[in-house]
Amino acid sequence: MLRVLLIFVSLLAITAVKAQERDSAVVRQDTIKPVAPKAAPVKSAPVVKSPERIRLEKMPRRAAIRSAIIPGWGQMALSELHLYTTLIKLTIRNS
Repeated sequence: MLRVLLIFVSLLAITAVKAQERDSAVVRQDTIKPVAPKAAPVKSAPVVKSPERIRLEKMPRRAAIRSAIIPGWGQMALSELHLYTTLIKLTIRNS
């Protein structure tokens, strides 16, 4: 039993020593040329958001928080979002 264990440990040691040797494969240089940096984008005037738009953007966040507290509660907030966006579309169409 000791003999088998000794042979097994020596095989493991030999493979560990072989693993540390350098690879003899030839390594080629990278053939991809670097891409020139793009020109800086032209800055435009800052976008001013209406209070309605800010309220719309907060609704999914509020829905996630509500769903974390009580499962299904956030879906009610998303249905509010759907109703609100539908109302906005109707007012835009009618004007």
